[in-house]
Amino acid sequence: MHLISGVDQTMEMPATLATATVSFTGYTEWRSLGTPAISIGWDWEMTSQTEIRHLRLCNHPRSNLMLIQASNRIDACQLENSNCLKDFVAQLAWQEEVCRFLAK
Repeated sequence: MHLISGVDQTMEMPATLATATVSFTGYTEWRSLGTPAISIGWDWEMTSQTEIRHLRLCNHPRSNLMLIQASNRIDACQLENSNCLKDFVAQLAWQEEVCRFLAK
């Protein structure tokens, strides 16, 4: 479930996303509905020209989730954990929700 998104403080939000040619960055955070509470957040970059917007993940997501290896039930290393979370985010349809939230 989407929790919050925002534009980086050093950036100025354009008056309208639909007509501006812009490139700016921001952040988003999502959380689980169940227990235990899981949170995942990441930085993104948006480029927009006329009505075509493109949001993409920047860097690796951050989370309170630590994955374990199925074979031996030992914590995954930080890089493996980060790469799995990045692959997970790449499969989500998060871009439109972030745009809707920012347009409020």
